[in-house]
Amino acid sequence: MQVMTRPLQKVTAFITRETPEGRELLVFKHPFAGVQLPAGTVEPNEPLEKAVLRETREETGLVIAPAQVSKLGIVDFHFPAGEGILLHDSMLQSAPQRDATLMRHILARGLTVEVGQRFNSFTRVTYRERDTNGKDRTCQTGWVPDSSIGSQVERHLFHLKAANDTPDQWSHIADHGYIFELYWVSLDSDPGLHPVQADWLTAAKGYGL
Repeated sequence: MQVMTRPLQKVTAFITRETPEGRELLVFKHPFAGVQLPAGTVEPNEPLEKAVLRETREETGLVIAPAQVSKLGIVDFHFPAGEGILLHDSMLQSAPQRDATLMRHILARGLTVEVGQRFNSFTRVTYRERDTNGKDRTCQTGWVPDSSIGSQVERHLFHLKAANDTPDQWSHIADHGYIFELYWVSLDSDPGLHPVQADWLTAAKGYGL
């Protein structure tokens, strides 16, 4: 039985600039996961606006003044059966018991996992990191306490206004040493986002982006 938890809070930054040709949106190319928007998980007790500014700085290098940030709206997501999200940093265990061997793999809070068998207040989970072709780059499996698994995300969408003289493109070293290639696209174009992120963009436009 799924443990009932509060939704995990996440943020997405829709960073724009104005040009003679119209409004442009900042996106980045992840080294193996395709074109994305700056986004991430809110830290415990972290204000939402602070979280989106932090994620923007970490994933793009841009420092944007709070006065240039406005809330667009919220997108709720409920995971289907067999999937969930980690509510805490979780050390994988070899068996569903408190004294089981620790596997030295820590899965970070906010990661989406496959949810398998449940036993003795533990859940077997699998985390896969895939490339744009759907092939596994990483696959880690183990047991975590049931209380570590959530089934709902509350995603807060923010509009951030960058200076119009922001560079046309640049590279930024983000978490895990990944190098993100950042560039602008017309807000009216299809930037080739993952379908889930494309839905966020559609929602943001519906909120007036």
